[in-house]
Amino acid sequence: MHDQHIPSGPLTPSELNLQDLSLLDVPKRTSYPAFPSRPVVQRNRASVYVVQSVVFDEYFSEILPNEVIIAFDRGKQVMKVDKYLLCNESRFFAKMLDGPFIHAHTRYIRLRDDFPYAIVAAVQFIETGIYIFDPNMRTKHPHITLLDLHIHAYLVGSKYDMPRLCDHAIAEYINVAQMILSLGVTSDTTCPSGPNECSPSAVTDRFLDSLVLLWKNTPNRYDPMREAVLELIKPALNMLLKLRFFVTLMMELVPFGDDIMHSLAEDGLDVKAFPLPAGVGRMWVVRFGEL
Repeated sequence: MHDQHIPSGPLTPSELNLQDLSLLDVPKRTSYPAFPSRPVVQRNRASVYVVQSVVFDEYFSEILPNEVIIAFDRGKQVMKVDKYLLCNESRFFAKMLDGPFIHAHTRYIRLRDDFPYAIVAAVQFIETGIYIFDPNMRTKHPHITLLDLHIHAYLVGSKYDMPRLCDHAIAEYINVAQMILSLGVTSDTTCPSGPNECSPSAVTDRFLDSLVLLWKNTPNRYDPMREAVLELIKPALNMLLKLRFFVTLMMELVPFGDDIMHSLAEDGLDVKAFPLPAGVGRMWVVRFGEL
């Protein structure tokens, strides 16, 4: 059994043992159209139930008639949120929660396959218009960064059709990434950077790591966040190509390299990569020319 906690407020997740719940109705499953060739994220497996409100009495001191319960992280965490705020932000949940109110019952949404802290961020955004980086995340995920959180928030916003959250996450990511690029880059270090290192090379490495996270979890080059990041990267290519890590990303993370080449082609430029013999400078040289 999980430890029982009485939440101090709507933004505080609690642990909930779901094994003993008696659910009154067969879950209503709402299918969300999956992007073609999406590499990691599976189809949406969210479910909604109607549950007697008394079930949650030991976890929440009060549940208002207009509040719904959201369970995530394999049922280990639960939050409550105002139904109307949720539906106003998400067309997905607006469709899922369509239906009459039942006295003494609460809508209970079970989410699956999401990064737990991204769900917390989404609920924070729904209620306050912002979300924050919780340093406690590093207890379980020591290498996570603010850039990563913005990407995870964007992925949740995209999955659950929350356009304002997506726009906010993109804008915040770009702001942080612009500051990192404004620092310039230094030569590759032979020692990998740690999660708490703040040297320019370590900060740049974490930015490049975030590109891997984004490109592995988004469907194609027409994804809005990919497009925004490409526009950020292109003016800094001359600087970034000094980094072995970045050139390796272009070569090995095929969708990333392809997206850069397609985007440059749309700007009237051609890009080619040439291998060099071992021991002669960097492993790859990338040359640009007009089409």
